[in-house]
Amino acid sequence: MIKFFRRIRQKLLQENRFSKYLLYAIGEIILVVIGILIALQINNWNEEQKLEKIEKQILKELETSLKSDLNDINYNIKRHTEIINSQNNFIKWLESQEKYSGSLSQDIQNTYFSTYFAAYEGPYETLKELGMQSIKNDSLRNQISKLYNITYPAYIKISDTYEDQLAEFLNISGNHFNEITIFNPIIIYDVRELRKDKNYLFKLRTLKNLGLFIVYGRMEQTKVEIEKTLELIASYTGNSIEPQ
Repeated sequence: MIKFFRRIRQKLLQENRFSKYLLYAIGEIILVVIGILIALQINNWNEEQKLEKIEKQILKELETSLKSDLNDINYNIKRHTEIINSQNNFIKWLESQEKYSGSLSQDIQNTYFSTYFAAYEGPYETLKELGMQSIKNDSLRNQISKLYNITYPAYIKISDTYEDQLAEFLNISGNHFNEITIFNPIIIYDVRELRKDKNYLFKLRTLKNLGLFIVYGRMEQTKVEIEKTLELIASYTGNSIEPQ
């Protein structure tokens, strides 16, 4: 093709047809420019396709991890609600004159349990490395950032506080119980002394109230934010959310 154009130029020059040669040269330049623009357009299109593929892949991974987090949250809400119910039963017993029975042992055991939120943040870390701008949709990008940078840390922070309070509560429990175990009934050394221990009751109430805040102020909020993020991903990608 190059030789073909070269022959035409040489022929026009040999025939002294300069004006036609000039027009031909201009036309050739225009063709070259058009070719370059087409090549750039194709290259841009290829890059767009590559970025779109990366975006779809990272959103798919995020969706999978968020569904796992949602299952974790749902379990934690259920389990911690059971813990709070046991703490309430234990408090009512401490404030009553009822005799200690083995049925209360399960409630005492539950009182010393807690839940742990094991968020899987691998896909989000990958997204940060690629750059948040990899997600083109502004609303979705902002929601993802809010979930991982505000909602999750707030939940984990109060959860850590609960663990600290539980550790303190456990430290003063050796004065009243032989052990805290899930395998054997718990033995109370002296029921009267336990009921007279106002510090023990205060810490138990505080632990229960903190648990209530975790469930209704953090777990439920985190659940809502995860569901909102999943809905935005589904809306943006056109995929439906599978029921949990």
